[in-house]
Amino acid sequence: MGKKTKYDELCRLLTFKVKGATINSADKYLQGLYKIILEQLELNGEFVLPKFGKFYIEHVEDREMIATGKNREKKYIYVPQMDKIKFTPYKEFKDDINKKYGVVSTHGNAKDIPLKATVAELFEKTNQKRKD
Repeated sequence: MGKKTKYDELCRLLTFKVKGATINSADKYLQGLYKIILEQLELNGEFVLPKFGKFYIEHVEDREMIATGKNREKKYIYVPQMDKIKFTPYKEFKDDINKKYGVVSTHGNAKDIPLKATVAELFEKTNQKRKD
């Protein structure tokens, strides 16, 4: 699976993760979830999916922007007002994604670096050792 997952591929993947699910049933559930999200955004301006995150609408006012053309020429363009759908993941979901980046390991070769060292501290210590 690449960076962009096709819809039919997502349905197929769901059949592997959910016991007894078929591609048709996965398709129906995804379409239902899509409709529920759109309805709730239209009614309330937000939709909270437990253990996953929050979808919400953000209004953007009309404005003028500077656009760069092919020959690096700059011109002003008008962008009309619009609503954007935004997503904020729940803490548990975000923590599960970032779990593997929580602690930087020193692999035992630097005794004076704390276990939870910043990347800048690690670079500083390794560069200092190279100079010595």
